[in-house]
Amino acid sequence: MHTNNYAEYQGLLKLLEHLEAKAIRNVIIHCDSKLVVEQVMQRWNVVSPEIRPLMTKAYGLLVRGCHVLKHVHGHSGNKGNEYVDSLCNQVLDDNGIPRGGQWVKENKNVGGNQ
Repeated sequence: MHTNNYAEYQGLLKLLEHLEAKAIRNVIIHCDSKLVVEQVMQRWNVVSPEIRPLMTKAYGLLVRGCHVLKHVHGHSGNKGNEYVDSLCNQVLDDNGIPRGGQWVKENKNVGGNQ
């Protein structure tokens, strides 16, 4: 089983890989995971050996594509974020994957040490 942070990284990597495959550059990417944004932008350290290669790959794709990664507060009335969450929930429902409880959340302490 993987962590919630692992899943967040996988989502970002899939997007970055898609953008690279389609030769799409200069995209502003909004992400509701502060930990992912801060780690990929090299402001927080990555302690988890499982997450480190994901961060390295995401950073490389981000830089190569000249993309911008920004944090957006999730679940705070942001229509765009809530729309994406609803799409994610639909995929989970369509594939019989239970929502919540499946991912073990890592401790997201203030120092961003994950």
